[in-house]
Amino acid sequence: FPRGTSQKVLRAAGTIEDKLSSEMELRFGPFRLDSAAQRLWHGQREVFLTPKAFEVLHFLASHAGVVVTREQLLTAVWPDAFVDDHA
Repeated sequence: FPRGTSQKVLRAAGTIEDKLSSEMELRFGPFRLDSAAQRLWHGQREVFLTPKAFEVLHFLASHAGVVVTREQLLTAVWPDAFVDDHA
């Protein structure tokens, strides 16, 4: 192999592994959101959330750095809900 190839392969493998784990896990500050297990961790301590609160947090965390509209959040978390702004 050409010089440095093994390092490039290892970096690429690490990037793929990071991407796969990042799809299952979101990290922000001291928090870790485990999508597969639907659990939130603060350091080593689990933070208990209702299923709906988990969905809201997961949606917002997976859109970090992006302004999410009320409609986008409602559609993602409450897809069958009807909201009347004039009620």
